[in-house]
Amino acid sequence: MKQLFLLLMCCCCVAHADDRVAWLKKNASPMAHLDIGKKNDRFADLKPFGEAVGNARVVFLGEQTHGDGTTFEAKARLIRYLHEEKGFTVLAFESGMYDCQVAWEKLRSKADNPREAVELGVFKIWTLSQSVQPLIQYLDKSARGMPPYLELCGFDCQFTGTASSTELGGEIISMIGALQKDTIKLREADAIVSALGKAVDGEKLDEEQRESFKKLQKALIDASPTKTTPAEKLAWWRQVMENIVGEIEEKAGSKELADKLNRRDQQMAKNFLWLLEHRYPKQKVIVWAASYHTMRNPKEIDDPNSKPRQAYANTITFGHEVCKVLKDEVYSVAFTAAEGEWKLVQFPKANKLKAPEKGSLEDLFVQAGCDNAFLDFRKLGEGGAWLNEKLTMRPLGYGNMISKWPTHFDGVVFTKTMKPSVMIEMKEDE
Repeated sequence: MKQLFLLLMCCCCVAHADDRVAWLKKNASPMAHLDIGKKNDRFADLKPFGEAVGNARVVFLGEQTHGDGTTFEAKARLIRYLHEEKGFTVLAFESGMYDCQVAWEKLRSKADNPREAVELGVFKIWTLSQSVQPLIQYLDKSARGMPPYLELCGFDCQFTGTASSTELGGEIISMIGALQKDTIKLREADAIVSALGKAVDGEKLDEEQRESFKKLQKALIDASPTKTTPAEKLAWWRQVMENIVGEIEEKAGSKELADKLNRRDQQMAKNFLWLLEHRYPKQKVIVWAASYHTMRNPKEIDDPNSKPRQAYANTITFGHEVCKVLKDEVYSVAFTAAEGEWKLVQFPKANKLKAPEKGSLEDLFVQAGCDNAFLDFRKLGEGGAWLNEKLTMRPLGYGNMISKWPTHFDGVVFTKTMKPSVMIEMKEDE
């Protein structure tokens, strides 16, 4: 009797898996290729993705790690589609707010080396990746062309690009000079710039140095608009200084890593919402960031490999904070893969992906014969209710986690075989 019961249970599980595989075969939308540079690309295969995005004002494009070469290529093509077919005109990177502003200005000035221009703002984990170079070329082409441009910006509060080292100090001096006379004395200004260099290098500042930045922040808050510092410019520098002071105070503090991560995500959300309101009030924006940052409702994820299993119980994410304000104006895409390797560009050795857990979403995609495919979580249709049940997936660092994934993301791009992010070949003078 016991053996019969086990046999019946096994048959039910197989039938259930077969039903899900059959549903994926019918509803997952194959992506024909991942080449952003393909000439005369008509994007016919991306029509289901466009329909899923609908009238969303913001699209989040996540990534499992910062070393997923195939994911970078998929994101790049989706970005081109969103720009050319859906009217998105801003690409916001998980990189410095100030730094990326300088990077875009450099691109707009028709930089001799587009990669070095983007590197003024964007983290090198992306700018040095071979898989990201076609996107950089696309940004450069857009910057040199006619509107609507695909404008580069950043929303991170950290010092991420070379602009913080080469440009920020001089701009702060100019900003101080434009404030009301003697608000910040010359000697104080020199001390601020000197301390800034240490902060950009990750050094901890003493109390006197930190107070000098707070004084400048207060001066900016108290300043009234003038011809040399109009309201828009003052608002920009107030936001930039909020980031700088926050980073300096974090370095001086003794908070746990989790608290520091939460503070960063909260500030990134504040920066992003500020940009939407003040810089891009009528534009549609694409976000490039880790899925860890873009996910909603992190507390509901069950991580069997962590103790406690609710590893994100106290986590605050950029995506959750932004979606609390924008709600359905955001369409958030996760990415996952079944096999292959991932590698940060600075790592010498790639990490091999383990085989998908049986019954996981990745395993079901493989059984359905998918190579590269998009699946919309918002409109599951007939037979798709199983995706609203607890299911194993690994969109966060390739760790198997259990959750009702439509509560965290609005769709997913599956890649059967992941290739790692590989370092570009550097010229002798670079």
